[in-house]
Amino acid sequence: HPTRSKASNTPQVQRLLHSLLTTPAARRFIYPSHSLPPTLGHARGKIVLLKRFDLPDLSLDQQLAVPGLNFSPALWPRNNKGFELVYNQLEDNGKGGEGKKNETAYIEDYFEPNDLPSGMNSSVEENVMAKWEAVEGHLRAAAAAGAAGAAGNGGDDDGLWITFTSGEHVLNEPNVTPEVMALGPEEQRNGKADGGVGGTVKGGVNEKLLGLLKEDGPNGLKGRRLGVVVMDFWEMEGQGDLIGALLGLD
Repeated sequence: HPTRSKASNTPQVQRLLHSLLTTPAARRFIYPSHSLPPTLGHARGKIVLLKRFDLPDLSLDQQLAVPGLNFSPALWPRNNKGFELVYNQLEDNGKGGEGKKNETAYIEDYFEPNDLPSGMNSSVEENVMAKWEAVEGHLRAAAAAGAAGAAGNGGDDDGLWITFTSGEHVLNEPNVTPEVMALGPEEQRNGKADGGVGGTVKGGVNEKLLGLLKEDGPNGLKGRRLGVVVMDFWEMEGQGDLIGALLGLD
């Protein structure tokens, strides 16, 4: 992994990635484009590869031979509440399926609330709420863009929206692990949200996410297009079904 300590994206690593991702097996199972599939049916049975790596030491033809959406680390800012990334800047030259270029992804990747007023001594609640505000804001922006595009009002109906609900602040005191961020403090996990009628454990991002996904009306996101939502510790206690609530939006 190029971002690990003492690791590097050497020409040897790049050649290995090229070799692995252009095999007959890769051509069979990986969606053969640098763009999003036009419909879900086009991607059925395939892997849509999101590439968080570059291949600068390979030729352009070799780079184009590797399928997937190019999420270059150089274009991905660290710990950001919302940014835009053009993920297929390279010209397809007829090799990438639909031949689209300069498509945009809208991404929330605020994985560590390190800008809180209390600094490294922020409460669990402060950390969870900071992460949740970033998640909710991005999901609402995705829903608004999808609705505007579908109505022909100038929204980016074809944009790729990605929201990471996972996070941590392990250097904080008290320590906020990914599990605590998702589920809340361990001592609060015996209760159920919503009076025990569905919901995750109390106090974490997942509980708040479930409520938003299940809520009808102008303030809820039930039935709205939200894009890709990446989450930790999605298993639910009680009758809540976080994955079901998310998939039920399609």
